[in-house]
Amino acid sequence: MSKNRQDMVLMPERPRSMRIPLFQIAEDLSLYKPASFVQRWYALTLDLAFLGPLNVLIEIPFVRYMDRLEAFDQKLKLMSMSVLLILVPIFLYVIVPTWLGGQTLGKRIVGIKVVRSDFEQSLTFTQVLVREVLGKLLVGLSLGLGLLSIFSSRRRRAFHDRLSKTSVIDYR
Repeated sequence: MSKNRQDMVLMPERPRSMRIPLFQIAEDLSLYKPASFVQRWYALTLDLAFLGPLNVLIEIPFVRYMDRLEAFDQKLKLMSMSVLLILVPIFLYVIVPTWLGGQTLGKRIVGIKVVRSDFEQSLTFTQVLVREVLGKLLVGLSLGLGLLSIFSSRRRRAFHDRLSKTSVIDYR
């Protein structure tokens, strides 16, 4: 049973400039609802639980060296080494995954994601640094007062989210 050419309906073809490649599917992130305080708290708790063992694994090879620095009273080297050993796990576990995908392991398990507040492109490295380092440091110094804006704003943005122009969405 063959169809005549007259019976076939031809679909108009999209111009090449309007085609979306398969590997680049655009998603409208503004359709997702903001993450709740409880979701953010669970993600933070999980992240701290995963960050602790990672920190220990990174510090183990340097224990003897740091003992020697302490024995020989080299306080400046000991302090700089201690700061470095604290920052490396934070960089590897928090900053890099948030920059590359908007999620740490804890956020991924809970189903939330950090996105730009304009929902346009992926996060920039500067945005992630401002959010995760400067913003959270200021929230900590204010004894958590920067988190109160989560309850008062419609989009549930904390101080560090406003500072870095980001939002956290429920990505489930």
